[in-house]
Amino acid sequence: MTERTAINDINRKLDIIEHVNDDHYKELLAIAQVFIDPKVEKAFFTDLFEQGMELEVSLEGQTQIHFVPFLTEGEIELKVRQIAIAALRQLDNSMTSQHYYFQVQDSQSLSANFMRLWLKPLQPLTRVEAGLAWVFTLNRFSQQPDEQQLIGQAKRYYSLRQREIRNIAGQSMEIVAVDIYLHNDSLGSNWAKALQTGDILHASSLHYEKTAHLNTGQAVLFGDETAFPTLAKILEDWQNPQPPIVISIAHQDSEQEYLKDYFPTDTQVYYLNQQNLTEQLINIMQQLPRIDNVWGATEQKTAKALRQYFREIRYLNTENSKVKAYWVKR
Repeated sequence: MTERTAINDINRKLDIIEHVNDDHYKELLAIAQVFIDPKVEKAFFTDLFEQGMELEVSLEGQTQIHFVPFLTEGEIELKVRQIAIAALRQLDNSMTSQHYYFQVQDSQSLSANFMRLWLKPLQPLTRVEAGLAWVFTLNRFSQQPDEQQLIGQAKRYYSLRQREIRNIAGQSMEIVAVDIYLHNDSLGSNWAKALQTGDILHASSLHYEKTAHLNTGQAVLFGDETAFPTLAKILEDWQNPQPPIVISIAHQDSEQEYLKDYFPTDTQVYYLNQQNLTEQLINIMQQLPRIDNVWGATEQKTAKALRQYFREIRYLNTENSKVKAYWVKR
């Protein structure tokens, strides 16, 4: 039997497992199909050790547990990433070559730090819901680029904010809005500000945040400017008869206006800045008598601390608590 050494940092281990199950199912299924059996239909990441991953898979109508050894040495996050990359390369199928294209229709300034891009998808959208995001290539093209032009390009996630049907030149066309948070001299900010009407944009994949758990019980939402577009869409589509508790985080007070038109009736709202953010957030959570479900997104270290708080103090499992790291402080 392969040696299995436990991960000493239990929260680090649980964060990795939750992140892969929630945000990288494509890669997880690829690992199962390459290193267990190509006929695997479903996969779930159940445990993590220094030497490898334990997966629960559905195979020919049966549920089985398999251990998949890592291919490399190093930090545990690196070992997981490397085996995922190896699996995708071995599959060499449509899972690794998704392409989405858009044409820039217009842009508008929403505030000092938010820009809205109106984009025409060059292929129909099959699912449109809160939490949909594309991984955009930070370049602009005059026509659809070939794959060689996309190699080595920087990429960033940007979320769907709105979708509407417009009449353009006598034809009804689907148009989507993507809101960009402009901050400092960042790659994404410079890319967004340079775009012109008619430019062709490329995205390499789709991502869906999991938000169905927010439809029941007392939900708590929190996020900073990077998460505002997703939060706005969640609030705009709110289905839970119980109003949420929302914690809005911004570097500048003026940016707090972004969400103000989307709060359901009787929403309890807290406004925070970035100073001592982790402490501020946990202090608020400690004051709340009931928390059934959570969705939040903020800086990596803060997200990690909040995941640990909900796990150890509020006893929320991964189905009820979705806390994402949307950016890393350098």
